[in-house]
Amino acid sequence: MLDAARNKARVKACYIMIALTIMACFAVIASDKRAVERHESFTSWNLAKKAKWREEAATRAEEKAK
Repeated sequence: MLDAARNKARVKACYIMIALTIMACFAVIASDKRAVERHESFTSWNLAKKAKWREEAATRAEEKAK
């Protein structure tokens, strides 16, 4: 009887995880569609981040040179 209860709990937990995964997929799709409308992409975001890092590194190098 306890094994049957454990199996039912496992099945319910699996169903909950499946539902959460599907909801997360729809959330990612919706956020990506909004990002496309703003003309954003991972590539442009990554390039901007790297440019910022280079700028900060150059600033630190100038401060060390002083």
